[in-house]
Amino acid sequence: MEGKLMISQSQSWIIPAEEIEIANRLDAKFFHPDRLSVLKKLKNYGHFKSLGELCKKGFPSRGDAPYKPKYIAYGIPVLVTDSLTGKRIDWEKVEYVPDEVFKKSKWKIKENDILIASTGMGSIAKVDIISFIPEEFKGKCLATPKLTIVRTDKEEIDNYYLWIYLRSHFGQVQMLTSVRGQTGQLELYPQDIGNILVPLLPLSIQKQISSKAKEAMSLEMKIFKLKKELLKYEGLIFHKADRLPQTVIIRELQERFDVKFYFGKELVRTHSKFDCKVLSSLLREPIHAGYTPSRYAYGKKGIPIVKVRHLTNEGINWNEISFVSEEFYKKKKARLQNNDVLIVSSAHSPEGIAEKVDVVEIPPKFNKCLAVAELLIIRVNTEQINPHYLAWILRSNIMKNQIKRFTRGESGHIYGKDMQHLLIPYPPKDMQDEIGEKCRKISELRMKFFHLLKEAEVNMDRVLYETFYR
Repeated sequence: MEGKLMISQSQSWIIPAEEIEIANRLDAKFFHPDRLSVLKKLKNYGHFKSLGELCKKGFPSRGDAPYKPKYIAYGIPVLVTDSLTGKRIDWEKVEYVPDEVFKKSKWKIKENDILIASTGMGSIAKVDIISFIPEEFKGKCLATPKLTIVRTDKEEIDNYYLWIYLRSHFGQVQMLTSVRGQTGQLELYPQDIGNILVPLLPLSIQKQISSKAKEAMSLEMKIFKLKKELLKYEGLIFHKADRLPQTVIIRELQERFDVKFYFGKELVRTHSKFDCKVLSSLLREPIHAGYTPSRYAYGKKGIPIVKVRHLTNEGINWNEISFVSEEFYKKKKARLQNNDVLIVSSAHSPEGIAEKVDVVEIPPKFNKCLAVAELLIIRVNTEQINPHYLAWILRSNIMKNQIKRFTRGESGHIYGKDMQHLLIPYPPKDMQDEIGEKCRKISELRMKFFHLLKEAEVNMDRVLYETFYR
């Protein structure tokens, strides 16, 4: 839902002098007609409060955990900008500080807190809610000063309704127009967040919107627990990571003699507790790339086409899918089938290669599907290898090390003919299926999560439209 506010050079509008004096600002972005229109509608409605009025005393407030130099390998989790996704907290992307830092902190994170990314380009105005704190952290959590904590204490507001509202057009316009600073030093200060106006719709309507969001977040907790269960399998398949390959098998030397090229493959061979198989021996068809249409070939309906941004490492996000025409589908050989494994094969930076891998499970409402050229399509023999297991093992750091050695070019690209030489750790099929079933369940729950969150967003947009535009 988060978006960018675009200001055309051809646009112009008049700003009343008294408003400039009150705001103590004279930037066109702050007085953008979209923001003024939203504020006018809210004030005409009458039933609203500022976010500051809805918060407990002292909130909104920036997190007060120390910056990176004070981080340690493990301890009390610190939520950073990368922890926010705009849909959920990514608990795998946290930093850590000692317990004594937590004890001294004034602003400790609690469940139902809303976090807003408040510094820097790219992430600013992303909003997430703390639906749970993982059990292993024992309720302890902090936030970096780059995040603003919103904690309400009024019965007239539902926190999940507020979260969805802040992600809506009304919330995002107010935040993005309140950003101060230039380029990389963009800031969204707590006092500006506190001035955001929130419509106090009847609680019954708020709860209709929030119920879907709460249901989605209950699935998020189940997904997190399943991912924790999968961690034990890494120890069953790989030796500890402190073992390094010592040799390279001479007969496997090809036209390259650089250590980096062979290191990744030997790392897998050295670390795997099971025999490995070459990926080409597990395929039904040669690995090939999808096909990217021109920007003008996309439409609002037609045949779905999977892009890099639709991959999540936990299942494809079909709720934000793109579409192409039936004619385009008939001409191209980038068609997908259920159980195909998709992996990112092209990126602006080599660091993006192989960072997303998902299994295709086409929803019944679509039946047909394509993939863009930045994705490789791996079509395996499902009798030999579980596709969900393959996707899971390809996401491991050891396997990504092996994949990235195939990267060609300055921007970063891997090809199917190279990928077919990958060594795949090959445990018994029953273990593969056990791992694959947990991965499949995560994908199923993630699809439901996206669907429920989309329902909450649609309900919010519908209510805002009916309240302010009809």
